[in-house]
This record gives sequence, C-alpha cells and structure tokens, in this order.
Amino acid sequence: MACSTRFRPVADGVRIEVHDASDVQPKERSPESDKCGGRGLMLVAALADRWGREARCGPGKVMWAELTPGRRAPERGP
Repeated sequence: MACSTRFRPVADGVRIEVHDASDVQPKERSPESDKCGGRGLMLVAALADRWGREARCGPGKVMWAELTPGRRAPERGP
C-alpha cells in the first residue's frame, strides 16, 4: 500500500499529514493489547496539539497532527 507524508506550516507550528489508500480506519490501542504495534495513535495523541482524520479525493484517508514548537504536551493520568 502506497502512502505519502506532507508537512506544512500552520499558525504557530506545523501540520503533518499521512495519506494512504486504505479504507481501514485506525484506532487507538494500548501497547498491552497489541504486542506487535498499536502505539502510533497513542503517541500522536500524547504529543500533538490537535489530530484527526479526513476523507481524501479517491480511496483512503488522511491522518493529520498539528504540533506547536515549545508547547508542553498536556499531562495525562494513568
């Protein structure tokens, strides 16, 4: 499956987009529930100011995250 990554400036930081042609929607999983992976969205959620997914022209989806340099990620409980 081919995918592409794009970086572009936004108001105070950068937006990272990953495009792919898969119709399978990602879901947050805990590392304990998936020994072979499952950490990607957990890391994005912990580090990004905002993130989400959008439809794209043609099959697939766009996953995106926006980050602001110097901003401290919010504290999260256990």
